Amino acid sequence: MIRIVLLTFAICLLLPGISLGQSSIYLDESSFSQGAFANYRIDAKALAMGGAYTALSEGATAFYWNPAGLGYTNKKEIAGMYERLYGLINSGYIAYGQGDSKKGEGYGFAWINTSASIDDTLGYSENSLSISYGRQATDKISFGGTIKVLFVSSGFENGSASGFGFNLGTSIRPTSKLKFGIAVRDLLTRVNWATDRKDRLPGKVGIGVAFSPMLPTPKSPVPRLTFAGEVTGEEDVLFKRFSLGVEGWLVKKVLSLRGGFSRNFHSMERNTLSLGTGVEFDAGTTRYFLDAAVDIDSQHDKLGTTPLISVGGRF
Repeated sequence: MIRIVLLTFAICLLLPGISLGQSSIYLDESSFSQGAFANYRIDAKALAMGGAYTALSEGATAFYWNPAGLGYTNKKEIAGMYERLYGLINSGYIAYGQGDSKKGEGYGFAWINTSASIDDTLGYSENSLSISYGRQATDKISFGGTIKVLFVSSGFENGSASGFGFNLGTSIRPTSKLKFGIAVRDLLTRVNWATDRKDRLPGKVGIGVAFSPMLPTPKSPVPRLTFAGEVTGEEDVLFKRFSLGVEGWLVKKVLSLRGGFSRNFHSMERNTLSLGTGVEFDAGTTRYFLDAAVDIDSQHDKLGTTPLISVGGRF
């Protein structure tokens, strides 16, 4: 009985549209059913900085934060992360990004899975497959986009679905120290259920800025310091969240510390603090990285904190 209650709680976290005895597949066509599709936790580095990452986006995780960052990606990169939220929900991703600095363009692929289950017959799973492309219009401006295909499967009757959506982004870098980013996520994103009902995810816009006052140079090995800020809105909530983040390198390109703050102004006001660290090292021609983060939600302190660890390599 306890396991059934826990599974119900997990499914409710995945699908805010679920109520007792009625799932989101019965909502009318104009309703929102976000599920985990709208609540991914991508990249411990970005999350440690409070999610203020739209302006800094590059590499494998650019597919989510801002695909325009692929236009500034100079190497091949693979990254992944797995977490188990509250001991109930499994979530993770594998992403690949590759850029060509001479052409000023890059592309990437990603798979994300979020699931909850207690046996082989009763469970819930969401999968997202995406392909992204970014290209520099000039050496200071890049544009990018992500096309994603969504799948839902479950042990519930008529609980399967499929859909598609888009992310678009712009990255503006007037100087080596200053970066701006604009990302539109879940543009025209739809999910079609086996009941012939259609749900849609609300479009979201993130506007970010990042400033790095100290960049390492051959003459001055000063650790890099980066400050970032971002505002996020949805089509039904113009100003939903405000985030701040900071990253500093204690040991040049080896060890970093990060911190972030996020305030959600929608529905119930929530403050979230985040902390994290990162380690990078070379092995052959590959530079490996490991990032860790933990956040503390003022409204969900009784659920505890969930540590995040993402790993990957650049080559």
